[in-house]
Amino acid sequence: MSVETVRYVGIDMDSSAGAVIDAIVEAAKEFNAEVEVDNFSTFIKIKAPNELIIKRELVEEHLGRDWSMDELHIYMASYFGFMEEMDEEQLVIRWNNV
Repeated sequence: MSVETVRYVGIDMDSSAGAVIDAIVEAAKEFNAEVEVDNFSTFIKIKAPNELIIKRELVEEHLGRDWSMDELHIYMASYFGFMEEMDEEQLVIRWNNV
């Protein structure tokens, strides 16, 4: 019997941004079915098995204002996985089958 290991990807964010972080978390939960969020008081970890996508449009909906994906750099302390795409519309982090 083989045991399949789940490989998580995700981001760690400074929790001091308040409403912005809340909007990013809610957008991640809305778009990614298996998202897990860990609150470590000073930082928030958003993780998902194999792939995590953050959509600018969803963050804006939850935040209630225009939001630029460039703002993510201000709050993101680190990420794990391969950052395959980051443009003005979305961030995509996933594991490649290498």
